[in-house]
Amino acid sequence: MRLLFLLSFFVVFTASSQFKYEREYRVSEEKVPELAVTFLREFSFSKKVKWYSEESQDGKTFEAKLYHKSQKYSFEFDEKGKILDVEIKRKLKEIKKEDCFTIQKKLKSLFRKYRLKKLQIQFSGSSESIVKELKKYMETNTYDEVLFELVVSGVKQQNYGTHELLLNTNGDVVKALKVKAFNSDNLEF
Repeated sequence: MRLLFLLSFFVVFTASSQFKYEREYRVSEEKVPELAVTFLREFSFSKKVKWYSEESQDGKTFEAKLYHKSQKYSFEFDEKGKILDVEIKRKLKEIKKEDCFTIQKKLKSLFRKYRLKKLQIQFSGSSESIVKELKKYMETNTYDEVLFELVVSGVKQQNYGTHELLLNTNGDVVKALKVKAFNSDNLEF
């Protein structure tokens, strides 16, 4: 009986790992690892930074959100304050034409019908490579090595759903998760 319970728990846990879920809440800078705060100070942003703690299928992280030159930036750090990635919200028409074409081609191959709800360019890798690529982007508004994080509502076969996709510049899917909606007694804004 115990083996059956463990086996069913493993199957449920494995199946649910393909879903995206997250809980995000605001925290003060004092609750954020010093390494993350120090990393962000390197950029001397003039706008106020809002800090969040996030719990998701990948674990707990800290996120700094801010606006810089009319663009929304999101810096994600692990629990110790090491930078994981930086995302910048963009519109499809604001990225390179060849990347736009690659993304549209991939989405048409994955979905019968779709609507792109959100697009972010993502800088990831070592902290040195993130800093280098991000500073270049901030100065020139161009990028070399990025990933594209997409939130897409679409129809696959006969099933409608919202999906989060991470694509590289070749259009390869690096990560794909189905966004799981949670019922909540709380009002969400």
